[in-house]
Amino acid sequence: MDILVLTVSLVLLIILGAPIALAMIMLPTAYILLTDAAPLLTVPHQMYEAIAKFPLVAVPFFILTGELMNSSSVTQRILRLCMVLVGRMRGALAQVNIVASLFFGGMNGSAVADTATIGTILIPSMRRRGYSTAYAAAVTAISSTIGGILPPSIAMIVPCLSGYHRLLALKNTACWASLGIR
Repeated sequence: MDILVLTVSLVLLIILGAPIALAMIMLPTAYILLTDAAPLLTVPHQMYEAIAKFPLVAVPFFILTGELMNSSSVTQRILRLCMVLVGRMRGALAQVNIVASLFFGGMNGSAVADTATIGTILIPSMRRRGYSTAYAAAVTAISSTIGGILPPSIAMIVPCLSGYHRLLALKNTACWASLGIR
């Protein structure tokens, strides 16, 4: 019953226009004050401990990596390599998009950074070669999801942080890598 009341209160506050972060801070604090479920002094400590995970620093750095690769010649070199690998195939630029996403996924770990990095270069190139804008955007969006599957990725770092068994995290990494390459 308590969870239902808290959830409904959160949704109501969001609908009324309260900032989400403020609502998520106020509701548990009010619950602790009203029910004496835990000492109030534990609230700031728990809030700090929730975000004090060193590997979470990797998340913004993945996006920074994509931007740095885009501003330097690394992106162009990777695209040239992909063109050599699959450039002779039918639909070569779409294939290059997919293979480049595979390489970028292994380097930056973020589907969003992958889309931003590859999309800014390949979508205009695909349009110049006769691909429709919708098709070029769809290929880029779909192929960028590989970045979230291949290790190291944001989608792998967060669950591995919550797990206590490092061996399980290692097994997850191996399983996700095999899924991304298939």
